[in-house]
Amino acid sequence: MLHHYVNSYLPTSGNQFNIKTVRKILSILLNYALSAMGICRSFPRSIVFAPKEIFGLGIPHLYTIQEIFCLKDVVKHCFLMTLTGQLYRLSLECLYLELGSFRPLGLLPFLELSHLASNSLIKSTWEFLYNNQLHLQTDIDLPLPRENDTLLMINVLGYSTNYDTIHSINKFRLFLKALFLSDFTEASGNYLLEEAWQGKQINTHRKETWPAQGNPTLKNWAEWRNYLKHQFLARGRRTKKRLGKWLIEDPDWEWYFDVEHRQLLHKKDMVWTAFALKHPAG
Repeated sequence: MLHHYVNSYLPTSGNQFNIKTVRKILSILLNYALSAMGICRSFPRSIVFAPKEIFGLGIPHLYTIQEIFCLKDVVKHCFLMTLTGQLYRLSLECLYLELGSFRPLGLLPFLELSHLASNSLIKSTWEFLYNNQLHLQTDIDLPLPRENDTLLMINVLGYSTNYDTIHSINKFRLFLKALFLSDFTEASGNYLLEEAWQGKQINTHRKETWPAQGNPTLKNWAEWRNYLKHQFLARGRRTKKRLGKWLIEDPDWEWYFDVEHRQLLHKKDMVWTAFALKHPAG
C-alpha cells in the first residue's frame, strides 16, 4: 500500500523533484508510516530502503523510482520520435555542447564536469547514471575532424582538476565556439590561429546552434593562454604535434588559409582552388 502511495508523488513526464525535495516528502511519509507500523521513526534509512531479501523493509526510495521512470521515458519518447522525444534529444545535445564532449551519459565524470552544465532533467539523469555506474548509449556523436585532433574538454581534464581553471577554460571555449583543437588551427595543422590566441571569435557559422556565452574575463583569458601553451604549443603559435589529414569536412565551410605555404584555399562543390599570395614588387 505504501509503495503505491509513494508512487503517487512521482512528477509527470518532463518534470522532476530534486533530491532535497524528495527527502522532505519521504520524511513526512516515513514519520507517519513507520509509526503506524510500530517501528521507531528514526529507524536507520539504509535498512528502511533495503530489499526484504537482505532483511530490509523494502520501501522504495522515491528518488530512485523517479529517475528510473525518467530514464524509461527518455528512451521511449526518443525511440518513438515524439515531440517530447525531440525535446529530450535537443536538451541532450545542448548538454553535450556545454560540456564539450559526446561520450555516453554515465561515462562522463559528473563531479568534474557537472558545474559546466545548466540544470535540466537530462543533467539529473546524467547524475543518476553516473552514481549508479550506468550509461545511456545514444546515436549522437561528433567524430574528430582531423588526425591527431582532440576534444578540448576531455584534454582539459588531463591538464587540471581545479574547478575554477576548468570553468575558465570552458567559458573561453564556448566564447570561441570551439569543440576540437582543429577548430582554431590553420589548414596545415602546424599553427594556432592568431584569433584563438587573441580571444577573437572564429567559428561564426555556429552562431544559431551554440550556447550563449558573454565576453570572458581577463582571468579566463589568462587561464586559456596558459592551457594552450602547456598542452599544445611548442614555440610561438606552432603546435607541438601537427594535425594530420582531414577525416571529415564541414559542408558550410568554404575558405581555408594555409600558413605554411602562404596560400588561400577555397572549396566549392567538392572542388578545391588554391590562391597564392602576391609578393610586393621589388
